[in-house]
Amino acid sequence: MLTGEIVVERLRPNKVTHKVVGDLNDLLKKQHSEAMPVSREHLLERMREVVVVVAWNHNERVVGMGVLIIVAGLNFTCGDIRHFVINDGLNILSVGMRIVQELMNFHLHGIAYYEGGVWVQDEEMKRIFTALGFEEKPQSRYRLRVPKVL
Repeated sequence: MLTGEIVVERLRPNKVTHKVVGDLNDLLKKQHSEAMPVSREHLLERMREVVVVVAWNHNERVVGMGVLIIVAGLNFTCGDIRHFVINDGLNILSVGMRIVQELMNFHLHGIAYYEGGVWVQDEEMKRIFTALGFEEKPQSRYRLRVPKVL
């Protein structure tokens, strides 16, 4: 997907360079100042279990990201959107909506709902979830129920 000069796509293992890992660690630090950095090896290992979607600028730098974690209960499965962060100076609403939409393109079958959280003070991220039809839940969580397919 293209937003101006921003490309949003699933991160593939062959694109995981040390520069990309550095960009991801910068985004994680932006989201939470005490975030533990990830190594290239750890990222590649985790990518076997989660979906990582990134937004690239024209210099092939990662400027936004989101991670989809599948959580399976006994009678439901949900998609939990984590590590959702975008650099300042971008059209955060547009880029953010594209990241979430790309995350929701995976594991469509059997998902009862998608859920994501935001920092209480982060109005831009709240607008992203609201614009996509997510309902606000307690503790700054947002949920989108997936219609059942008969």
